[in-house]
Amino acid sequence: MRAGLVALALLAGAHPSLAAPAASCHCFRDRSFDPSAPAAADPYVLATAQSSLLAAVFGLEKRAVVASKMAGARPEDFWIRELVAQKSGVKPAALDEARCRSGSWKQA
Repeated sequence: MRAGLVALALLAGAHPSLAAPAASCHCFRDRSFDPSAPAAADPYVLATAQSSLLAAVFGLEKRAVVASKMAGARPEDFWIRELVAQKSGVKPAALDEARCRSGSWKQA
């Protein structure tokens, strides 16, 4: 059931009329399909799908994921941090601090 909801969220995010956010994002200028430049909106569609997937898998608000990414957080760090937090019970903020102090996830 959850996989179906994730797939639906990904498909909805790829539709140009549904993909435009309520607030204007300064990051992506091309947000809809243009036949003369078919790949122009790809970065936006991929970022939207990734944020939706991260939010759905880990039960986060999508706006929090987007805000963190806009603040410089690397998407791969979300996967590691949230997975370790779920498995260990350690709060994500504490994991972020440990990673910053140690320099790597393996050492953290």
